Amino acid sequence: MKLKNFYVIIILIFISVINASCYKNITVGKIEGVKINKISQQGVSLEIAVPIKNPNFYKIKIKKADLKIFLNDFELGKIKKVYSFVIPKKSNQVHKLKVDIEVSNFMTGLFALMSSLSKRKIKIKINGKIKAKASIFSKSIKVDEESNVKLFK
Repeated sequence: MKLKNFYVIIILIFISVINASCYKNITVGKIEGVKINKISQQGVSLEIAVPIKNPNFYKIKIKKADLKIFLNDFELGKIKKVYSFVIPKKSNQVHKLKVDIEVSNFMTGLFALMSSLSKRKIKIKINGKIKAKASIFSKSIKVDEESNVKLFK
């Protein structure tokens, strides 16, 4: 009986290792738009529309982020919270990422936001890392993306 359990465990570990080695990188496209949900002295809440392609046979959950965000070449601040979301398996769709940003310099951030609001277009740059999880495996993904996008209402 114990030997049978041992074989089952070995087979499960083998299957898990094969699944992890079949990982294909997800593709993040150009940022399509940004919606400002809230501005306060504590920070800014944004919704960022971005296409993401997941070629894998399993869903991927985005859990954490260590990202800096720039608006029109001004550092707005650091993303302090990414609302977790799931990228469905074998999908290619636009996702709306909801993030809370801790503004590093409120006046600079306010200036960058106000100048963007008047133009209705914004140059946005995001760099850092996000943590993705699939089943029991997790991976850190480097992000370095810059786009000129329109502001949503």
